[in-house]
Amino acid sequence: MRLVDGFEAVLAFYRQPLAVAALLLSSLLLSFGGGAVMFYFHAIVRGEQGPAIADVHHWLLDSGLGFVGLTPVLAVILPLGVRAVSRAGRFGRQAYVLTVAVLFTVLTGPGPFLHNQLAGGGTPLADFATELLGSDAGVAARNLDVQERAPLTEGLLQLAVGLPVYLFFTWLALGLVRSAVGFGRRVSAPLSATRCP
Repeated sequence: MRLVDGFEAVLAFYRQPLAVAALLLSSLLLSFGGGAVMFYFHAIVRGEQGPAIADVHHWLLDSGLGFVGLTPVLAVILPLGVRAVSRAGRFGRQAYVLTVAVLFTVLTGPGPFLHNQLAGGGTPLADFATELLGSDAGVAARNLDVQERAPLTEGLLQLAVGLPVYLFFTWLALGLVRSAVGFGRRVSAPLSATRCP
């Protein structure tokens, strides 16, 4: 695909009335819903080093950073998913979900490394969050047992665990957007049929 074709696909997508809403809904679900699962995996199961704040605050911090950082990327991925629909025939929904989720997963692969650099224990952001939200003694005790993990291993685990998680949340976002479109059509049809005096 040429760069010009990709740019035109992105522009065509955002000319649609619900495109921005679809982007925001998809980003919220992937960042906060998918972020909850990935937070549990990385922070609780794997024991990543993070700020000594309550788990819910840590999840909100990580997911908020993901939302801010990944929404612009998702803004390009969604139109590529729509483009895949046009080539997939009757498997359009599956092509969309697969395209969006796989690209999103690949782009989040370096997430654990970036997390440790940006919000890991001892970083200015982690220290600020701990000052602002207060230290959680249970999390601080849990962080004492954290072992240093290889970024490559954590990145590969991010890909392996992330793919089914992001497939689910992409499918959910698509279903919600399609439901909203269907609801909008059902509501607007009787209104458009009514003639104003």
